[in-house]
Amino acid sequence: MKSINALTLKNKEMICFVGAGGKSGLLSLLARECAVTGARVLVTTSTKMYYRQLKDCSPQVVLEKEEDLLDKLVKLCSKTNLLAAGKGISGEQKVDGLSKECLDQIYRSGLFDYVLVEADGSRGKSMKAPAEHEPVLPSLATTVLPVVGMDILGCPLTEEFVHRPHLVARVAGQNTGEPVTETTVVKVFRHYELIAKQASPGICWVPVLNKMDCLEERKKARELAMQLLNPTTPRVLLTSALSHNPVLEVIEWFPQ
Repeated sequence: MKSINALTLKNKEMICFVGAGGKSGLLSLLARECAVTGARVLVTTSTKMYYRQLKDCSPQVVLEKEEDLLDKLVKLCSKTNLLAAGKGISGEQKVDGLSKECLDQIYRSGLFDYVLVEADGSRGKSMKAPAEHEPVLPSLATTVLPVVGMDILGCPLTEEFVHRPHLVARVAGQNTGEPVTETTVVKVFRHYELIAKQASPGICWVPVLNKMDCLEERKKARELAMQLLNPTTPRVLLTSALSHNPVLEVIEWFPQ
């Protein structure tokens, strides 16, 4: 299934990806899916993102000062419906992200149907817990997708596998070095949800269990998804960013 179908997006959305374990790949797939429908799509970041990742999303990457960016985007939108943007390139070939205020301004302008934002950094790990300044969510965000890589289950809470393992351990009530369990993931996602809804009230919260290709069977993922479901989390996506149709299954909550 395509991500755009699984998410049942409205006509206008600002969608933010947080967490770890495949955010950039899923964002790129969703951007292309939205663009194919004829929608105008902007891909960007509120933190930092590798230039090559933005380039994978759109061949047209706009790097401008924030005060000049909207005018530049208006001109380019007449030529293409899929753009990527940032402020400039810093060390490690990473693009500096846009401020929350700038992202709100772009979304409010109505220039794009979908603004897709990578709002968290994870250094390529499959799991993380947010620091005090994270995630960087614009106030007008409509949908937030917290992501975890399912290959993390059973791995120890160490820097080799987890970004900022001490923070995950604190949130989950574990010690560093102990294995990541389904309960670890649930506690971290609940923590993310609390922070996200304080920053952007009214968001649609859709957890994503990615890297399903790393599991021999889906049973563990389904059981984990069921633990996440409740009235404020009515849907969990099981995905593989390596697939052309990334959503393998949608687990939904139904009132009793």
